[in-house]
Amino acid sequence: MTSPTAELAMIRAYQVIDLYKSNLSQKALQARPINLTINCQEFACFSPGNKVSATVSIGRLSTSTASEYVDLWR
Repeated sequence: MTSPTAELAMIRAYQVIDLYKSNLSQKALQARPINLTINCQEFACFSPGNKVSATVSIGRLSTSTASEYVDLWR
């Protein structure tokens, strides 16, 4: 996810989850709820060199995490 500001990055990330959820039935959403959590190694989250991790959980058993570093020239 790329973004010029931290606020827009969060909005864009949650829009992806909302778009995915909009294509599921109510039954599917209840059976396997989807959540996004964004964690930052330090505050401010999108400061140069900071490690940012995004975790997507689907239901109780499926979890995936991706981590990246904010570029140093940001």
